[in-house]
Amino acid sequence: MSVLNTSGVSGGLDVSSVSSGNLDGMDKETRLMVLCYTMLNLLDDRMQGQMDVIQARNQRAAELKGVVADMNAALAKFPPDADSNATITIKSGNADEANAVKTLQTTLQNAGVSGLDNLISSDGKIKKGDLDAAVSKVTGMMDSDTTIQQLDMFTLQSVFSKRNETFELMSNSLKKSQDTKSTLVRNF
Repeated sequence: MSVLNTSGVSGGLDVSSVSSGNLDGMDKETRLMVLCYTMLNLLDDRMQGQMDVIQARNQRAAELKGVVADMNAALAKFPPDADSNATITIKSGNADEANAVKTLQTTLQNAGVSGLDNLISSDGKIKKGDLDAAVSKVTGMMDSDTTIQQLDMFTLQSVFSKRNETFELMSNSLKKSQDTKSTLVRNF
């Protein structure tokens, strides 16, 4: 557990060396602070982990968008009336076709999208029907990832709410304790 800086609250408290056995000798205020700060530490770690997961999913979504964009660029190289067996190739005399296939090949390798290994044949050809199916597959993957991202964001929001509740609990308890002490001092 890391050291928390709570200076200004009960003169500062180092909760890194506190164990459950040490809580017995503490007053209620200090015990509550130790427990709350421990909980806050755990929630901060959980929030950071959740943010890392969300960031990784966002990066993956960007990669998949790039794959779809390059697939659509390759599809645009087919004639409008092409059937599903029509092909474009790296070795084509058409530089635009060849560049589109090369770019897609690089994008697929960099993105590491599974299940599309056979999209571009060993001789650098792509069939229009296969490319259409691949676009549908990757778009479906993106939709699935979007749903998971929403769940990840909900989890992050839940952890953040728990963190806020913990702060509120500590603040309210400390305020009540301070008010009680102030009332006792005034009555003397």
